[in-house]
Formats: sequence, structure tokens, C-alpha cells
Amino acid sequence: MIGERPHPWDQPDPDTRPDVVAVLTTPQQVVTGLVVSPAQRHVYCTGCRDARSEGQEVTVYAYRCVDPAAWDVAQCYCPARAPADVETPTLGAVECLVTATLGQRSFPARQTHRLCLTDVELLAVSPPTEGTDP
Repeated sequence: MIGERPHPWDQPDPDTRPDVVAVLTTPQQVVTGLVVSPAQRHVYCTGCRDARSEGQEVTVYAYRCVDPAAWDVAQCYCPARAPADVETPTLGAVECLVTATLGQRSFPARQTHRLCLTDVELLAVSPPTEGTDP
């Protein structure tokens, strides 16, 4: 729903999910706070395998498929190895490339901390109507 009309697949089904409301937002808002490392204090660059930790800049490729409607971080890059665009868009998935600073997100009930994205800036986006079949 980035710069385009809402599609039927972007709307919650009122028969099965009456408690869910559709909200229009930007990719920056959606991926800010998104956990990038479920159990580690660092992430590795997809291009060179260098470790990146809290406070360092990263470029992240994130996507959301139509079903399930959840965002996922697929690749993380250091600034030197980051691509400039979504290289191979996938039909039916919203994909974005963002730069961000790694921060910490706390889960007090579990007494854990996870790396997340902060200070997010959008570099490129591919809507679900563009690309090739998966």
C-alpha cells in the first residue's frame, strides 16, 4: 500500500478478523523497531560477513508477503556492501531497502534484549504489483 490504491489483500477480512483494522503507513514506520537478530548481540553483513552491533549503521532488505502479513528482515549489509535498489522484486510481496542504526529493544517479561532498527531512512521500495512470480 505504498503510493498506490489499497488492494483487497491489504484489507483484513471482517468475517474472520473483526478486531483487526487496516492502517495506511510508511515503510519507515513499519520497520522502525523491527527485530533483526532474535538471539544475538550482533548481525553479520550478507556481503562480507563483518559483524555489526548496537549503534552501527546497516542497510536492510525487508519484505512482507500477502499471507502472512508480517514483515521480515531477510538481509543485512554494512554500508560498503549495501545494494542501491531492490535487485529482484517479487510479485505479491512489498519489499524495501532501508538504512538504519542498530538499537536495542527490551523485553522485560523475558528479561532479554534484541537488536532492532532505529533512525530508519527509505532507499528503495517495490510494491506487491511489481516483479516476477516467486
